[in-house]
Amino acid sequence: MEHMQGFGSAFGVRATAPEYRVAELAALSVVTVDLSSSSGAPAMFTRQSLRAILGGNVMKALAVRIGKPTPLALQYDMETYLCATWSRYTWLPQGPGMHGLLTSDLEIRNDAAGHKLVFLYYGRYRLTNLKNPLTKEEWAALPESVKLSYINQKLRQLGKELPKGHAPARDDVRRRYDNGTFLAPCVRLECIEFDVEFYSQLVEKGTEYLQHLEVTSTEQQDLSSSPSKRRRISSRQDSPAPDPGSEAVSPHNIDDMYA
Repeated sequence: MEHMQGFGSAFGVRATAPEYRVAELAALSVVTVDLSSSSGAPAMFTRQSLRAILGGNVMKALAVRIGKPTPLALQYDMETYLCATWSRYTWLPQGPGMHGLLTSDLEIRNDAAGHKLVFLYYGRYRLTNLKNPLTKEEWAALPESVKLSYINQKLRQLGKELPKGHAPARDDVRRRYDNGTFLAPCVRLECIEFDVEFYSQLVEKGTEYLQHLEVTSTEQQDLSSSPSKRRRISSRQDSPAPDPGSEAVSPHNIDDMYA
């Protein structure tokens, strides 16, 4: 059982879990969501902004491990956070403060589903591996991308557990999932808190990140449109290359620069 802050993609095709699993989620406690820090509407974050605000390579994993934490991540003692996309994990919570299911293994890597995706803060979650894994019918209903992630993970696992050369072929692993010999795990995402203070700081840092991008973009435009800058660039392009033996050449070579 793990606890971590969770983010989910703001847009995507929503899918509903089987009725008996939905009923299990409905029995969980209701969590109050306070969006006053963002004027009542959920604040949106990109993969790039989450990386700047919290740290970690958001492009490469479902459970993002923070190698070099930012001040905000340090303040909340964060080592990992969840960043899931609807395109791959179809039974996610329907919105902030809600519960859902994760049809995946947290160790699945290379979850780069697009750098232009937009995410919402959903809350702090308790993750529990359920005793009842996906049935054969539930497996059949999963998107192909999710199935491939499971299969690749299983191949890596068997490659470590079995003697070299004894691991089954990819098609064999796929067939065992399809016929129910292999059962894919299912993780419950139970929202236990919508951390208002954490969310407020996320919004503040997100605003600062956007302002920084705007300032940087404006400065670059000013430099590229400056007449004096254009004249300097033109002058450099028109000037002949200096004689390697002349004093105009820097006495430092590349080795000196990086010594």
